[in-house]
Amino acid sequence: MIERETILEWAVKTLEENNVPMHVNDIAAEIAGRDPGLAMSGADLSARLQSVLLSESKKKGSRIKKPLNRQKKPRKGMYRVSKAPAPKLKPNTPVHPISTQNTGAAGEHAVVSELLYRGFNASKMAVDDGIDIVASKENSFFHIQVKTSNQNKSGSFSFTVPKSSFSAKDWQSTYYVFVLRRLLANRYINDFIVLPNSILNHYVSTGVVSGKNSISLTVTCEGSDLFKVNKSEDVTKYVNNWSVMKGG
Repeated sequence: MIERETILEWAVKTLEENNVPMHVNDIAAEIAGRDPGLAMSGADLSARLQSVLLSESKKKGSRIKKPLNRQKKPRKGMYRVSKAPAPKLKPNTPVHPISTQNTGAAGEHAVVSELLYRGFNASKMAVDDGIDIVASKENSFFHIQVKTSNQNKSGSFSFTVPKSSFSAKDWQSTYYVFVLRRLLANRYINDFIVLPNSILNHYVSTGVVSGKNSISLTVTCEGSDLFKVNKSEDVTKYVNNWSVMKGG
């Protein structure tokens, strides 16, 4: 005896392929035509299909339906299949809150990944002395400090850069990448603000960012395409703009 689920699967496939209501005898004929060695007579298969499809059509939420005639009554022996529901994306959210150490390490690996996709040779430093990543491309070398922040309840992102490391790595080859981790449409995404050291230096000298022992930055997103530092400086042009790094 062929399993009920197998017969139902065959029927659904046949109805999907034809995309029109079909009589149970026609469904049985197509199934038999695909498998000449089927160990059931045409009449037995039709009878079995009728039993399975009729029972299935009465279940709530079933894809097997009985088409109606002009009098709004089920058409005898006729069946159709409703469209399969579109799969829903599962929220790409961590199961548990993660530590700042995990967040920081994840951000650094994300930056390395972005650089590799853009043809850089990039790797994390074994010891964090103010530079997290060293990258090279086209005979140029880049020293990168990475800061990562999850979006807080107010919708903004907070970052701090110790003044000691900022002063010690005040080089032309230094870049700061601020990783913004946020939830959009049930999926976490990373946006990257890529700032040359000279730009961050300019923000410090003009008072856009400040702090006694560390430089504090708060990034806000207005809509989906306007990013500001400390609600005053528009940094949108640096978001995901790896071209500020030569060869990026």
